[in-house]
Amino acid sequence: LSGRKNIFRAYGKETLKQRITLLSNNKVDVLVEDQLVINEVNRSLKQGSQLRHAGCLPSEKIYLAFSPDSNLSPRLSRALDQGIKILRENGRLQQIINKYN
Repeated sequence: LSGRKNIFRAYGKETLKQRITLLSNNKVDVLVEDQLVINEVNRSLKQGSQLRHAGCLPSEKIYLAFSPDSNLSPRLSRALDQGIKILRENGRLQQIINKYN
């Protein structure tokens, strides 16, 4: 990529808050993030008025995979499936989705 040296990669905890701070302090020009995630963080930081939505890329499906090399993978996969099923049945999944819409 041309200009690759100008890409900032954040690591560790609270990276989105770090990137918002960098953007607010004019240390970076743009912040690429999922719109629902950034909206929620903006609400919690009360900085929404300082940020301007510049556009969106087309939606992409998200996939989650567990390593076939890990003995924990089948257990983790079942736990995830069961947890989502419970959240869907008790209505909590919809509540979580609604929070971000």
